[in-house]
Amino acid sequence: MSKRIGKIVYRPPERCYANVEIEETPHGYKIFRVGHREAFTVIPFSAVSQIEFKSDDKQRHNRGDKQ
Repeated sequence: MSKRIGKIVYRPPERCYANVEIEETPHGYKIFRVGHREAFTVIPFSAVSQIEFKSDDKQRHNRGDKQ
């Protein structure tokens, strides 16, 4: 899976990491500092409320929406 630079918001309480590399895994998201090879934390899907990726189209994902 590829890493993408963006912002991830998680709870509780509402906290976030911005300007980090985010990699999706089967259990959640690995968070990397830009330029580092090792993740400094993993956030499970159940704790994520929003993800914003830096890109040309300003893609935004809200995890709170139940499908």
